[in-house]
Amino acid sequence: MNCSKSNDQRRFRRFNVKEGAFAVLRNGDSKIGQLIDISRGGLGIRYIDEEDGSDGFYELDIFLTNEGFYIKRVPFRTVSDFEITIHRPNQMVLMRRRGVQFGELNLKQISHLEFFIHNYTTPNA
Repeated sequence: MNCSKSNDQRRFRRFNVKEGAFAVLRNGDSKIGQLIDISRGGLGIRYIDEEDGSDGFYELDIFLTNEGFYIKRVPFRTVSDFEITIHRPNQMVLMRRRGVQFGELNLKQISHLEFFIHNYTTPNA
């Protein structure tokens, strides 16, 4: 079996995340970004490109605005991080898109993650 990673060889099915879902990358400093997609194995996040795509973050929190949903201290490792450009009327915003793979999750985190996927996502095309 080929061990290379590509979108069509993911171990877990990806789901698009509904509006209002965010993640906070933590390691002393914090960086917040909007969730793009998620699976049982990881997630994609979009955040403002203030500096560089630092790999110094090792835990993240997932939360929903206006829903009271929060998953704390999810371990992860970065598998991709690259610059993207968002074009809006009269402005161009430089952002980054980071893909992360979850580390070892405890039972509570797994349960919350499954609840999140079931209730706050739509299937990825």
